[in-house]
Amino acid sequence: MLLFPRPAALALALAAIGASGGCCSLAALWCGPDESPWVSVDYRTPEAAVATFLEAIRRDKPKVIYEALSESAKDRYGLGVVEGAIAWEKLRSEVTGLHLAGSARVLGTAREPDGRVRFELELAGRRFTLRVVEQPFWEVSWTDPDDGTPRRAGKFVADRQLRSMLVVQNEDEPALAFTVRDPLLPDVRATQLREGRFGRMWKIDEIEGFVGFEP
Repeated sequence: MLLFPRPAALALALAAIGASGGCCSLAALWCGPDESPWVSVDYRTPEAAVATFLEAIRRDKPKVIYEALSESAKDRYGLGVVEGAIAWEKLRSEVTGLHLAGSARVLGTAREPDGRVRFELELAGRRFTLRVVEQPFWEVSWTDPDDGTPRRAGKFVADRQLRSMLVVQNEDEPALAFTVRDPLLPDVRATQLREGRFGRMWKIDEIEGFVGFEP
C-alpha cells in the first residue's frame, strides 16, 4: 500500500538548497545529516520535487528519498517494492557517493522532448544531471466497516491506466468520475467512502553523470 503525503503549503526555494544553517559548500560533504527544521515535502512542480529530493539526501531521510523517485526510476535502479532504508542503501551502491549530493547547487533547467525536465547541478566543481517526470496516481480513502478505522490506498500508474479510470458522465453537463479496480482496494460501499482523487506528482526519474565523491 502506498500512502501519498499531503503537499506542504510552501515549496522549498531552490535558491535555498544547501544555503543557510549549519555546514555549507564543500564542508557539507563531511558534516553529516542536516538537523535543522524540515521546510517541505512537495512534488507539485519539478523544482519542488528536486528540492525535496536533495533536502531528503542532506537530512538522510530514506523514506522521503524513496518516495521522491518515479516508478520507472525504481525499476531502473533495481529497487522494486522494498522498504525505504533498504532502497536507499541499494541506490547509494548503484550511484556511488550520492549521499553527498544534498548540498548540490542547481545551475539551470530545460524541458526535454519526452516531457521530462532536466536539471543541471554542481557540487564542489563537478556537474551532474537529474531528470524529473510527471507521475500519475490515484488515491482512495474509506472507513473500515468492522471497526470504523480510516483506511487509505493509492498507487502510481501509467498515463493510459489513469485515462481508463476517468469517465465523463452526462454529456450535457460533463463531470469526471473515476473507477478503480485494483487488488489494493477491498469492496468499498458508497457509504464507507471518504475521499477519492487522482492527479500527478513530479518525481525524480534519472540520475546521470554523478561521479561519486569519496567520503
